[in-house]
Amino acid sequence: MPTFDLGLEHVSLDFATKTIFTDVTQGVFEGDRIGIVGRNGDGKSTLLHLLEGTQAPDSGRVTTRNGLTFGMLDQRDQLDDDATIREAALEGREDYEWAAQTESREIVEALLGGLNLNARIGTLSGGQRRRADLARLLLKDWDVLALDEPTNHLDVVTIHWLAEHLKNRWAKGTGALLIVTHDRWFLDEVCESMWEVHDGQIEPFEGGYSAYMLQRVERDRQADVRETKRRNLARKELAWLSRGARARSTKQKFHVKAARELIADVPPMRNTLELKQMATSRLGKQVVDLVDVTQIFDREQGAVADIDPDSPGLEIFNVYEEGERAPYGWALRDAETGDVRFGEYAEEDLGRCMIGKIDPNTRGLQVWVKDVYDVNGRTLELPTPGTNMKIYWAGDLSTQITDGADYLHGDQYGVINDLTHGVMLQPAGTATNNGTKGNPCLVADVLGDFREELLVRTADDTAIRIYTTTDLTPHKLFTLMHDAQYRCGVAWQNNCYNQPCYPSFYYANDMDFANVLPQLNAKPTLWMAGDSIMQSYAPGDKPVTGWGEMLHTLAHGDAVCQTAHRADCPFPQEMRYELPGLVIDNCAMAGRSSKTFREEGRLDDIAAHIRPGDLLVVSFGHNDANRAKAERYVPADAFGESLRPFWDAARSHGAVCIFASPVAMREFDEAGVCYPSFAAYREAMRAFAAEVGAPFIDLGAATAAANTAFGAERCKARYMWVGAKQDNAHQQNAGACRTAQAFVQQLLQDTTPALDVLRANFK
Repeated sequence: MPTFDLGLEHVSLDFATKTIFTDVTQGVFEGDRIGIVGRNGDGKSTLLHLLEGTQAPDSGRVTTRNGLTFGMLDQRDQLDDDATIREAALEGREDYEWAAQTESREIVEALLGGLNLNARIGTLSGGQRRRADLARLLLKDWDVLALDEPTNHLDVVTIHWLAEHLKNRWAKGTGALLIVTHDRWFLDEVCESMWEVHDGQIEPFEGGYSAYMLQRVERDRQADVRETKRRNLARKELAWLSRGARARSTKQKFHVKAARELIADVPPMRNTLELKQMATSRLGKQVVDLVDVTQIFDREQGAVADIDPDSPGLEIFNVYEEGERAPYGWALRDAETGDVRFGEYAEEDLGRCMIGKIDPNTRGLQVWVKDVYDVNGRTLELPTPGTNMKIYWAGDLSTQITDGADYLHGDQYGVINDLTHGVMLQPAGTATNNGTKGNPCLVADVLGDFREELLVRTADDTAIRIYTTTDLTPHKLFTLMHDAQYRCGVAWQNNCYNQPCYPSFYYANDMDFANVLPQLNAKPTLWMAGDSIMQSYAPGDKPVTGWGEMLHTLAHGDAVCQTAHRADCPFPQEMRYELPGLVIDNCAMAGRSSKTFREEGRLDDIAAHIRPGDLLVVSFGHNDANRAKAERYVPADAFGESLRPFWDAARSHGAVCIFASPVAMREFDEAGVCYPSFAAYREAMRAFAAEVGAPFIDLGAATAAANTAFGAERCKARYMWVGAKQDNAHQQNAGACRTAQAFVQQLLQDTTPALDVLRANFK
């Protein structure tokens, strides 16, 4: 993700009767000139208030570069009625003060010319107040300027002046401008890109208003083509449905009538695959996206799971109940491709259908609608279980059902039952959340023994009871809550119509336990993000050596370390070290700061592979401090926030982030003491690590102390003093080894439990 000067990260915002933004990520870079358009009420002004900080999002965050100034012209001014124009707009400056500067003089003359500067704000008309507020804003220097309907109450001449002023206010590539206005000419004249706010999203377009309209028209044209094709296909399907005897006898009359009108020009044979794809594609609204699953649930009835353990990847089981808008039916599909494996159309609501392990002798999970099917679509000679809510209750890894009032012939409490065990629980004194489906409050592995608990309210609504099984089981596996997909399912039970959730691995009596959360059984990886001081070097680059390539030499054991480039890594300098209990993946690269490392996509590459239980070592500062190279430079006071994306990437994937300060250079004072280099960046990293609770390794202090003990002259052998070259920053083998040792020494002293895996691998 790019680093914005000002931006929204996964921002959502709801008002009482309207959703304004849904998971919006968008930002402003220095030099942007952005026009914001959209229908009234879609959130244009709200967007400016979010960026200003006067409106807080419901979720997500607004990020701001340290020190950035934001000026905003609101549709309603905040001027004091009792203040004079001079006090409110000119902040009390006398005429000789503002007139002495060309720019301020032009602003005052254009907007306040003809007005008595000593007149009180409360005596002005609406247009005059608008001019005074605009002058107040333009007379100050801002990094970002946001204008909400700036041309209101302005005449044509003043509008043209304002356009020229905004175009010339900043040098090219500096400042940023955000404009909300209905004045199309003004947008075209001033803006270089557009944001369209609609349906809870922000859609960017290149160019001014005219270019935006051309792109929008083309977008809408393509959408119309897709919609026309879908409608034509639906008409064909309706006609086909009306051909069958069953359809003619049972379909609603208006369906039959419409179909007969269409039959004349419809081919007698249908494209079965195409119709199936149409019927099982986006019939309802999107409810939830699962991590690493590309398909979407349609309405409330859908399940993503490893239904067929012998087929790669996951499968989706969907039940469609769109009524008049689309055919009823159900289907089992491949989660990655969406291809239909089997299913059928129906002429009525199928109710709640289910998947689970109900037959221990049939491979894979079973699918039941009105009949029971195996993973290949074969009908099984089994009674159809209930379909209200599944639960993993029994110790034999089978699937049970929670039922309610209908099953108990009038009793209000629910039960747990299945075809094999019968009724396994009758929680007396409780009540389900509705009469027909028997929905509990929650079904989830909340206590953590891989079997699920039943959470249900007491009949008098005074408490929620948690029921768990005490039956002995020969099985043992990680709790289901270790699985991200399962946790997502538990979350939607609390936010949507109560639906069962499934883990990402195959869960049944015939499961392969090696496939249960394999990442927890795999060796952890220590990822390394840094610069030339950490980098792994090719033999032709020697004698320069990075401390990251020496780290594996300090590991336990006598096994030979295997080194190789990661096959899918787009950056050639990356090197992977395979140890008996640990993998070290050194992604550091010379010349990179915390800023350029991210901008080049190097952090994205790590984030795409990092897993729960992994660790990420982050060591920057040497290049961040280089003012001479603006593309690398990160001010010390902004260094902490520049490190935050590394922390976020590790945390979001269940990994641990470790911060290591810049290494000391060979710099000695007159007393022969080497001092830690890049002090401001070292302390900024320490402060950020303390803020987020991450381990901090002070390599600066450790290497400085070691240099002092070694002496300035002898230290030349640790740094790149080779021939005529005098490099006091980069290290040779001896120096890189010493730095790696300093890292491990402090690591072994850190008591953070998450670092146990490293302490177990290093001596």
